[in-house]
Amino acid sequence: WGNGEQARNAAGLVADGAGILLPEAELSADKLSNLVIPTITDTEKLARMAELARPHSPAAAAAADVLARAAVNVVRGEEAS
Repeated sequence: WGNGEQARNAAGLVADGAGILLPEAELSADKLSNLVIPTITDTEKLARMAELARPHSPAAAAAADVLARAAVNVVRGEEAS
């Protein structure tokens, strides 16, 4: 399953607090939900992660902003846009 390039690509974001890495060898539905649900329901954490992603690349920052807004909408019961 690859040569670890995905983890290497994410390493800077994870080290700076702008991303979360769940190694494929540790992946399970429970572990994934235990990471994702608390993250998408914490709007302050999402905003902080988006801000920390900005220096890595404009694309990463834009993606983080979109995901953060969508997660906030879902938590509020609004349609993601």
